[in-house]
Amino acid sequence: MIIANTFIYPSGLTESSCTNGKAWTTWFNVGHPSSTSGDREVIAIIKQMYPNQMCLAPSIIQGRATNTFSGDVQLSLQADQNGAITEFSSTTPMIDFEARYCCPTDSFEQTTTTTAAPRPIDSTTCGRSEISPLPNTRIFGGTHAIPNSWPFIVLYEERKPCDFNPAYVCTGSCGGSLIDARHVLTAAHCVNTRDPSSITITAGIHNKMIHEETRQVMQVEKIFVHSGYNNVSHPDDIAIVRLSKPVTTNKYVNTICLPGPEPEINEDVAIAGWGSEALGGQVYHQLKQAWMKVVGECERWWRIDNSKQMCIANPTEGHSACQGDSGGPVMTKRNGQWIASGVASYVADCKTHGTLAPNVYTRVSAYLPWIKNIIDNQ
Repeated sequence: MIIANTFIYPSGLTESSCTNGKAWTTWFNVGHPSSTSGDREVIAIIKQMYPNQMCLAPSIIQGRATNTFSGDVQLSLQADQNGAITEFSSTTPMIDFEARYCCPTDSFEQTTTTTAAPRPIDSTTCGRSEISPLPNTRIFGGTHAIPNSWPFIVLYEERKPCDFNPAYVCTGSCGGSLIDARHVLTAAHCVNTRDPSSITITAGIHNKMIHEETRQVMQVEKIFVHSGYNNVSHPDDIAIVRLSKPVTTNKYVNTICLPGPEPEINEDVAIAGWGSEALGGQVYHQLKQAWMKVVGECERWWRIDNSKQMCIANPTEGHSACQGDSGGPVMTKRNGQWIASGVASYVADCKTHGTLAPNVYTRVSAYLPWIKNIIDNQ
């Protein structure tokens, strides 16, 4: 189909055709073109990102270009076996489209409202970074973090017998976050030992391959793995290690806030870690970061407990946690302070674009009594 800078499909219909129990959605723009490829707007992705504002089978699509251009654009539409439109795309690079959809009014999910006040952050110093992190970027696989811009993220390393030969010692690595000067929050599946001396925590680290004066290498005094965890279904995938002495907080090392306000569906959140860049790959030597969104309706992919777990994804750029990122936080920002909203638990693959399964994180707010009991009884 050849179009100008605006269109309505099916042809012959107008804006006023969306009536009789149907209504227009807001304008969506989740796909973006590049210098070599055109735009692509996938209805399932929009539904995933905006579950309360989109239907899966719209009857009419209205699209318009968000940037000016001369000439026509080649546009194609895809439909399922029942004739319902599933996506539209163009082959013209650099031309970005937004669209709205005519949906049955009873197909929108109703959100519930609550008058409960959000949980306050109980510290004014936690979650602050003197070195500002990179803002949200559209780089596939995330991007290198600015050194020490995430001062609450630590490297968890555990010495253990090697899989290929138990006579040799290998080092497994995960992420973690400082929740106070002596305690690191991580995932239960990262902890494969009962011997604290097997674990090393490094704060203030960015590049594992070079010497850095900013580092504080800490030994562990005690391990706390949640009693409900098992490595089959991964419930209660959360653990705390107590350091043998407190870290020194400074420009390069700080604590993250405990929840705190919960992130909303479709809210931007950040992840960072030294995980591999592809499933089965080697862990990375520099800290990388990525921006994700909180995903609703996670039961479409996983059998989870929403009260104890949360899902995040980036359907457009495909960012994801991967091997070696386990235990690291998903971070929400409130009034200049970063909150540890989740702990990296498991993924299906190291990408989340399109309709692929999102990453699953342990919801930290569900474990606040357990966490505070450990912190308060040291």
